[in-house]
Amino acid sequence: MSSLYQRKVNNYEQRKHDLVHSYLGLREKFAQMDDSNHNLENTYEILLQLDEILYEYRVVKTYLESRQEDLSPNDNILLARMDALAIRLEKSLPIPDIISRVQELAILRRQIYENAKEASKILNLHELSDPRASRFIERSSVTRRPKGAPPLEKWEEATWSKDHARVVFDAARLRKSTDERAEYIRQTFEGKFGIAISSKAAHYLLLHYGFRDTGVNLKIFHSIMDEAFVLNQHLPAYPRAAAMSEYFRQKVGVSINKSECTYVAKFREIMMKVYHSPEEPVENYIEFQNQAPYLNGEMTHIINDKITIKENTI
Repeated sequence: MSSLYQRKVNNYEQRKHDLVHSYLGLREKFAQMDDSNHNLENTYEILLQLDEILYEYRVVKTYLESRQEDLSPNDNILLARMDALAIRLEKSLPIPDIISRVQELAILRRQIYENAKEASKILNLHELSDPRASRFIERSSVTRRPKGAPPLEKWEEATWSKDHARVVFDAARLRKSTDERAEYIRQTFEGKFGIAISSKAAHYLLLHYGFRDTGVNLKIFHSIMDEAFVLNQHLPAYPRAAAMSEYFRQKVGVSINKSECTYVAKFREIMMKVYHSPEEPVENYIEFQNQAPYLNGEMTHIINDKITIKENTI
């Protein structure tokens, strides 16, 4: 270990020690100005624990960002979830109120954040200076099936739940093309659930939740497709898809290709098997309603009487 690196480590550790000591020293200030219900003290203690967790997270996040590598889909999703969770947790506390009482708290929190960034820089410096050093964090990838796992189950023969729907919404969070999102769904279904799903089926799932535009309002799309499925579910697969496509065209004046209708029908078969209805229960996706365009009631329009496929950026 070089003297320069050791000096950086020592400076970082001393700075962190001083910041923690100052932060803990605020406990007495809040106690002195608190009321009989101890609201300030309780908020301070909760914030102290939250900042301890956020410190560790910021070290990891800054480390990953500074590597300047393309993160895996799972990494991106995990970071997005953590960012959203951190914001929700901070908003749940009356932080502006206690900072107005002790303004030093705001300064200390900002300095602690900078100290976490310094920790990640030191980790990177260590790894870059010694190629043999083990990585602080190894890159992850889409979940893979372990060796010796049982054979994959066909998508149309499998079950469905909120966990399956979550994978589609996770894919939609990726700032990737539709094909890449579909591939994430396909690989995750295989690795996590042991389900074999085709790329076309994965593309349909993106359409189903509003991440591919059909050219019409998707609530209307699903309502008419539910009708078409119920009327034609007794038919073999290909004639059924053709009949559903024609039914939709007559109702809306928009053509949906037969291949797409094949997966529209397969999904509803799964719903019938699991929920005894062609409609998916709202409990499966209510958690994600702010993310799904059609669940928010956004309207799209018929364009030249044809389906227009557009990508939604989350």
